[in-house]
Amino acid sequence: MEKPANRVRLTTGRLDTFVCSEDRPQAFLWDTETPSLALRATPTGRKTYVFESRLRGATIRMTIGTLADWPIAQARQKAAEFKRLVDSGIDPREVEREKQTAALEKIDAAAAKATAAKVASLTVGEAWADYLTKRRPFWGDLHYRDHVDKAKSGGLPSGRRGGGKQLTKPGPLASLMPLALKDLDQPTIESWAAHEGLAQALSSQGDVFFSGETELVQALPSRFKTLDRSDLQYLLGHRVALVARKDGQDIPMNIPAELVSMTYSAMGQKPNQTPPRLISVTRLPYATADKRIVTQPGFDAVSGIYNLMEQNECLPVGPTTRAALIEALRTIWKPWANYKFASNTDRGAMLAAIFTAVQRPAMSLAPGVFFDAPVQGSGKTKAALALGALMTGAYVGVYPYVEGRNQEEETSKALVATLRSERRFWLIDNVTGRFDSAVLAGMITSGRVQGRILGMSKDGDFSARVMLCATGNNATLGSDLNRRFLLCRIDTGVERPTDVPHSFEPAQVAKDSRMQIASAVLTVVKAYWEAHQVTVAGGADFHEWSKLVREPLIWLQEQGLAEAAGIGQIEDPAKALGHGTAASNPEQIGLQQLLDGLEVQAGINKPFYARDVHIWYLEGEHRAGQAEGLIRDGVDNLTGGKIQTPRSLAHVLLNRRDRRVCGKRLANVGTDRDGVIWHVRTD
Repeated sequence: MEKPANRVRLTTGRLDTFVCSEDRPQAFLWDTETPSLALRATPTGRKTYVFESRLRGATIRMTIGTLADWPIAQARQKAAEFKRLVDSGIDPREVEREKQTAALEKIDAAAAKATAAKVASLTVGEAWADYLTKRRPFWGDLHYRDHVDKAKSGGLPSGRRGGGKQLTKPGPLASLMPLALKDLDQPTIESWAAHEGLAQALSSQGDVFFSGETELVQALPSRFKTLDRSDLQYLLGHRVALVARKDGQDIPMNIPAELVSMTYSAMGQKPNQTPPRLISVTRLPYATADKRIVTQPGFDAVSGIYNLMEQNECLPVGPTTRAALIEALRTIWKPWANYKFASNTDRGAMLAAIFTAVQRPAMSLAPGVFFDAPVQGSGKTKAALALGALMTGAYVGVYPYVEGRNQEEETSKALVATLRSERRFWLIDNVTGRFDSAVLAGMITSGRVQGRILGMSKDGDFSARVMLCATGNNATLGSDLNRRFLLCRIDTGVERPTDVPHSFEPAQVAKDSRMQIASAVLTVVKAYWEAHQVTVAGGADFHEWSKLVREPLIWLQEQGLAEAAGIGQIEDPAKALGHGTAASNPEQIGLQQLLDGLEVQAGINKPFYARDVHIWYLEGEHRAGQAEGLIRDGVDNLTGGKIQTPRSLAHVLLNRRDRRVCGKRLANVGTDRDGVIWHVRTD
């Protein structure tokens, strides 16, 4: 240590110029202001502050820090702090060691906390992936892939030859992968094992399906049964052997109701614990929009359709020669051959209805069929029931048309009941007056039905692949249903159709030859697929129906096959959607009359107000055949003949704005102090 003679007041200049000669190991420059503080320099140029004092008869020295890191004022402050400890009989070295230990402990605690947080957030899937990576060098390829597959979530294209759109199923460990590793305790593992075993038991025989978003159903011979919790417990009791191990022996036990309830609740939420989803049911072979013809009974995993046919019931699809196609069309038409249809469009609608009946389960959306006639006794209901016999192989009942305040609620209940069964045909009989239904329009547009399940305090959401038919005499379809139904008008051409003799019952013929008809329909569809396919306009509302029904029928007519088979000429079935709108829809008729009268009275692109229309409406009572009379007739058709005030007539106009009829529309062009300004426009 340097002698006190080498003591000066430490300043920045002195500190910077102080050096240690090369012949000495170190040199000290002591501070006069803080006598226990010195700057130590070495021949290598390193300079550090040190503290030196005596404690209990011994000299102690401590390094404070380097010259570069410590300003002189802070070094003096630290040395004074150490000196106070020494004067109190405390060794500052021990104090510093305690501080360093505390700091290290704090760092260790933070690191442990971070590690715990990482472990807490670690999922079973991450741990499984790390396990596979570490074990990979010790396993063969097949053993490794087997472990990978066990945890896959599924839902990807299978990639198997002939697999079509079939998706892979989740592995048995898939439901555990998202869990936090810290939550993987014994009860969780036991619950998973039980659920996995029950799920496999449910799917083991391929007869249990998930349907309607909330229900399990079991396929039985020729019918389906909805399974409640007690049914599920009974079914599992016959498929799962549950035992308890006691004293080295397996003791049989019943499946606990709580476990069945948990399994039932998990259906639809955990893919690996949910049986296949049932989309629809059929009793006929069918074609799909992706050009597959399905002729096997049982469940088709690609389409989600279960076929209740007997094993050898289906007939093979015939050859596609012209002669074979003509014979196929005769077979198709046979149950309806005695009917007389009002036009080629109506005849095309009937043929489209037959094709739709055979293939309805394979189409997510399809129009309904409305059978109309000028008088009773024309055979409308029998024509529709023959479609039901074709679809189901049985004589079907009818749902009588009911008017009233609760009509929509009753319709919804009846639809839900139909969709919960294996029935896929629904006939509304004897519609009178104006036929409209938001429930039916929504079902046809969306392909689904939501509603309360009868006898249960819960709602269901069902795939609505049902063949919907209705009958009526000179009834009119409302604006919502008009473009969603094929209109098929039967006209016997006689005053009393009941006097015309019939040699057979259409439903009986359809029932007896249903497999031949289905095979003939698929023969035509197959022939169309093999031919140069037609290009059609529109059809976006019913894309699959256009592919499976509309396009093949247009192709038939182009080839002259319908006439050659004795059916007669047919038109594009799409023309039967909204067929006769202008002639039979009071809404369309009324709006056209109103626009025609306003065009004459006010002119094109000329302003008028609701009060003007009301004046013309009142004058129209006595001016039949003139513009005012057209306005009066139009308003009466739009409102059902109710007397109008200026205010109510303003609402009539607002509710029809921008609706086009025959190239004209009612346009709201602004407002002023007199009210809404209206124009009749032809743009």
